[in-house]
Amino acid sequence: MHGTLTRPLRWLPRATLVPSMEPSARDLRLLFIGDIVGDAGLDLLDEELPALRVRLRPDFVIANAENASLTGENPVGGAGMTRGDVARLRALGVDAITGGNHSWDSAEAVAALEEPEVVRPLNVTGEQPGRGALVVARDGARLGVVSLVSATAMEHVEPPFEALARQLERWSGDAVDLVLVDFHGESVSEKQTFAWSIAGRVAAVLGTHTHVPTLDDRVLPGGTAYVSDVGMTGPSGGMQGYAPEVFVDAMRHRHPVRGRCARGGRPSRRTRPCTGALCSGAAALRRRGEPHRRPPPRSSPLGDGTVWMWTLDAKLINLALVESIELLEVFPEGTELEDAEDEELEPEYLELVAVLPSGREAVLFDSESAEDAQQAYETVAAFVARGGLIDGLQPRDPVSVAMLLERTHPSKN
Repeated sequence: MHGTLTRPLRWLPRATLVPSMEPSARDLRLLFIGDIVGDAGLDLLDEELPALRVRLRPDFVIANAENASLTGENPVGGAGMTRGDVARLRALGVDAITGGNHSWDSAEAVAALEEPEVVRPLNVTGEQPGRGALVVARDGARLGVVSLVSATAMEHVEPPFEALARQLERWSGDAVDLVLVDFHGESVSEKQTFAWSIAGRVAAVLGTHTHVPTLDDRVLPGGTAYVSDVGMTGPSGGMQGYAPEVFVDAMRHRHPVRGRCARGGRPSRRTRPCTGALCSGAAALRRRGEPHRRPPPRSSPLGDGTVWMWTLDAKLINLALVESIELLEVFPEGTELEDAEDEELEPEYLELVAVLPSGREAVLFDSESAEDAQQAYETVAAFVARGGLIDGLQPRDPVSVAMLLERTHPSKN
């Protein structure tokens, strides 16, 4: 989080999705942006999101914006979002905007919640404005987006599992291709428990609310990508993007953050954003489809020994137990091999895969650059030939292709 006013930009963590439902004819890429705090967070997205869209090529962009406007009527906890905030995010190509406990703070809350891109927590009971889930579609792909909040972040809410189960029942059949859940909560254990309870039923459970990125991103059984908290998008010089004084004052004088102290003497102060270097938390996700693959031009047999390696879908495999590693050219679904050769078509990207004894494949690396893919192929082959030895690593230490490239070709990363 150190740097100039707009650098460095941190997009953490990253995860790669494996199919959690019927695979589509192509890969689906999602970009989820963590809690946007104030105008500074929106300004950062204005500057950086267009380039990220080119670099990551997401099919859908989702953002949590319940802190986008520190203008709420609540004398201390005012946050929420306005229709103007929604318009800014819409202009940037954001497809869905999620919320949380601050969804109703703004004086424009009702109007903002009526915008078609906006969802608020599904499991809030009673007659509340807004919707808790929506479906966004593009180029034949349909993404279901659900916003949920935990009891640690908001009182008097329905158990999130029950609310989600009903929503998934409404979407049963072919209503959606995959589902992303923004789980807004304070406790890591409840987020993890919730994610494990629905593992395999949704594509991703991404935590928000604490504004602090966690490094526990992984893929749960059944193909559900998970992280406890994506982090925030905003200034890093205070507390969660806010100036700390009001929270320190509340703790020091033992009165709640919202309202006056119990003795009725000390009025609460309005929150305001802090300053400092800007940072952004986000998750870049990909659900793999089933593209056509050209047979490999060559393969590399593997030797003996124990060489553990992480795959792109977060599986840990022993390279010594696989049949070969292969470099594959990947073309769009429906491409015939003869057409690719006769017309000299360029592949969409290349994949480095490990072929398991069962015949299944584990993807180790992919790139649109043939040079980078070939370099990854040669690096892995050399790594295996050395028995997994590399500076600072033991033969049984798990590695990834990205780690090997960083250590052996630092100028490329």
